[in-house]
Amino acid sequence: NIPMLIDLSVKDAETKARNAGFSIKVYGNGEKVVNQVPTSSARLKKGSNIIVYTTDSEPEMVTVPDVYNMTVIGANSLITNSGLNMKVDGIGKRDNTNGTAMFAASQDPAAGTIVERGSIVYVQFRHGNLE
Repeated sequence: NIPMLIDLSVKDAETKARNAGFSIKVYGNGEKVVNQVPTSSARLKKGSNIIVYTTDSEPEMVTVPDVYNMTVIGANSLITNSGLNMKVDGIGKRDNTNGTAMFAASQDPAAGTIVERGSIVYVQFRHGNLE
């Protein structure tokens, strides 16, 4: 689970995030964390990014990329390079079990949506190329 970092000092938030196995990026020069993305209610794999904002910062917005028909590795790379986190959603959580590669069939939020940096993009994968 992602730790709750709101109301902590930046130093304490960095320590808590790293101790929980997450990367952290701080926006703003304030001393106290006032917001975080994703929230502490989200579940992500270790090493995922948490974005925190201090009192003097505005959330940074990014555009969700289109990962339709991409492999798990390709989709994850594009999403993380866009400053977002990917979570495999629903069918296709298990890796290649029958020799057929998996490709992204749908995503939420949709490609082109403007979201806060650090948000989670849920992607469903299916076996076999979708084109």
